[in-house]
Amino acid sequence: MTYKDNKYVCVSLYSTELFIKMKIDLPYKNIRKVLIRGVNWIGDTIITLPTIKGIREVFPRVHLAVLVRPHLSSLFERCDFVDEIIYYPEGIGFDLILKERGLVKEISQKQFNLVVIFPRSFRSALIPYLARITFRMGYSACKRGILLTHGVEESKELLACHQVEYYYHIARSLGATHMWESPNLSVGREENEWALEFLKNAGIDESHLLIGINPGSTYGTAKCWFIERYLELTRRLIRHLHAKIILVGGKDNVSLVNHIASNLDGQIIKAVGKDILQLAALLKRCHLFISNDTGPMHVAAAVGTPVVAIFGSTNPVSTSPLGRGHRIIRKEVSCSPCLKRDCPEDRRCMGLISVDEVEKVVMEQLNISSVEEERNS
Repeated sequence: MTYKDNKYVCVSLYSTELFIKMKIDLPYKNIRKVLIRGVNWIGDTIITLPTIKGIREVFPRVHLAVLVRPHLSSLFERCDFVDEIIYYPEGIGFDLILKERGLVKEISQKQFNLVVIFPRSFRSALIPYLARITFRMGYSACKRGILLTHGVEESKELLACHQVEYYYHIARSLGATHMWESPNLSVGREENEWALEFLKNAGIDESHLLIGINPGSTYGTAKCWFIERYLELTRRLIRHLHAKIILVGGKDNVSLVNHIASNLDGQIIKAVGKDILQLAALLKRCHLFISNDTGPMHVAAAVGTPVVAIFGSTNPVSTSPLGRGHRIIRKEVSCSPCLKRDCPEDRRCMGLISVDEVEKVVMEQLNISSVEEERNS
């Protein structure tokens, strides 16, 4: 079963009249500095960009800062609606606790009036609480209501919708009245020039059909289509379409990418572990991107590249790529979505998706009417 465009994205849940009724009680005129505690994953961060723009709509003249992990900071470097990026420290154990103490001091010194907390965890609300930010807003989840001055209730309707709606409800609660727009990731001249040089060195120019594939995932194996099927699909795309294939992924996907590349005699371009904006510049030049439900899937959608997304253990209702022109391939099985990192059974949600089915959808996306015609050409 495949789906086109935004079948899974819910329509707006609330009317403008309800926005006004829902608006939280804040001394808006006295707020001068706002901090947003960002989420921790690439895809989730892209999904929250419309919400940050919505918050900027509510506070057009305040100083707006985002608190994010260092590897996500480049997503905000060219956002004209963000004034400052604060880095959340990396580390584990006692080392992380010491760094977080320093972060509490840093945030306290910056004298933010309001913090908007996107993650649902108790820990994400604790640091703004310890920094004594006057107004602390976020979802009242994980028993952290005591840490918030303005808790937002999670309704069943919100939890049943796409994450872009879930997060944008926070902006609505602050007073945003405009409908959210699909994320648009801006790629600068430096990254564009780097991508052109990278592809040139690989022997690729604008005359080639360039297809990106992301065979892995940071979040476990359950959400990954079988690697041997990716290999066979890649082989077919090269043989039948004379396509140039670029394989992408995080540093923990090196072995998967190398496995495919080693079986195709150097016909693959590898781009593993690239900076997010470098990745975005490469995906922007792809005619199509094929992926599991991952961060790069959302990067491709945000730069306007059509996506074929293969879903298994995760829920396209929550995390399908935003924008038009995308296709989702998913099988309805009783145990999906399970949201598990690793499947305790046989990964039937992925096993039921054949190479033939994915190839057919790819051909449709590329407006190639007949696979057989290409095979016989």
